[in-house]
Amino acid sequence: MSAIEIRSNITTILNATSDQETLDAYYQILLNLIRVQNRAIVAFDVDEKPLTQEQLRNAVEDASARVQAGHFVRHEDVVKESKNW
Repeated sequence: MSAIEIRSNITTILNATSDQETLDAYYQILLNLIRVQNRAIVAFDVDEKPLTQEQLRNAVEDASARVQAGHFVRHEDVVKESKNW
């Protein structure tokens, strides 16, 4: 079954459900699944520290902001500096 079909079937089932307790239970299940996915390790930093999806997204956004602000070292400058190491 495709994702579209699954969403459609879930919507149909939920719309046919009038029991508040059942709806609350499904809602909590979905929230918990999202929390688990957000805590899953998706990458590692340079110190081999695991990163979750949220941490990785934040790191990328922070890096992008630094680049846009002009806080970076050009490749040519690194090459020149590395000759003195």
